[in-house]
Amino acid sequence: MPIALRLLAASNLTYEVDPAGSNSSYANRAQLQHRLNFVRGIDRINSALVGTADFGVVVAFRGTLPPVGSPDPLQTIRDWVQDLECELDAGAKIPGLVHHGFLGALDSLWAELEPAVTAQLLASPVKKLYVTGHSKGGAMCHIAAARFAMMSIISGNSIVVRSFEGAMPGDNDFATSYARLVPDVIRFEYQDDAVPHLPPSVAGRELLRGLPGFEHVLDLADDFLYAHAGVLSFVDWSNNLVPDSQILRLQRNFKLGQQLVTGHVSQVIRDHSIGDTSGLWAVLEASGL
Repeated sequence: MPIALRLLAASNLTYEVDPAGSNSSYANRAQLQHRLNFVRGIDRINSALVGTADFGVVVAFRGTLPPVGSPDPLQTIRDWVQDLECELDAGAKIPGLVHHGFLGALDSLWAELEPAVTAQLLASPVKKLYVTGHSKGGAMCHIAAARFAMMSIISGNSIVVRSFEGAMPGDNDFATSYARLVPDVIRFEYQDDAVPHLPPSVAGRELLRGLPGFEHVLDLADDFLYAHAGVLSFVDWSNNLVPDSQILRLQRNFKLGQQLVTGHVSQVIRDHSIGDTSGLWAVLEASGL
């Protein structure tokens, strides 16, 4: 199975807070040895896993818990509230400024995560670190990769980051410094998924006006700006992987705006999924990446 698809399987696996010996289909596809799960934070809303593959050590971060079907609604609410804590903060061993809530999520896991990663890197015959995640985890993986590089746990040139449908992690200073620290970073995004547009630009905030739960975001100052991290690989509306461009950005904003204005929120939500029946999974599987 191609590496990108195995990392997507690992990102799916983070939603299964289960024993390390789990035999789920995603565990079988990710093919990670010595897997360790970490769950921390208020109501255990932050989660990550570490394991060793034949191509190096993998760290995957869980995204925000889905709003439907959760056995613990309070846990889910706290997780979504953390996403809205989008003030920009400075973090230890992290360049620029990053999302307050995502930084707090990473910090809650770091004391156990970092030594586990270091130990598996020492034991692995392949000295490469792959960092991945979906949604909230897709932002956290960029912040974590920058910290791993700045702490010299491993050279940034030996870190590979593949994020899936993640939110923006920080400001332009973070994105620029991070690109120098860790050159091999690709973010995969899919059609009319709204999460990669968050936290929204000034124009994007207007699209959210009137939607419940976004009042805090709408009150942000106009100079409160986030930036994307890494190189975009976008699945377009013909299911082709295409690079970033100004025209593509305009198309994406227009099409997402159409979906929201016409009430097609369910399609926006479906476009954020990464399971093995999702559009993103099918495209990556066909691409052989």
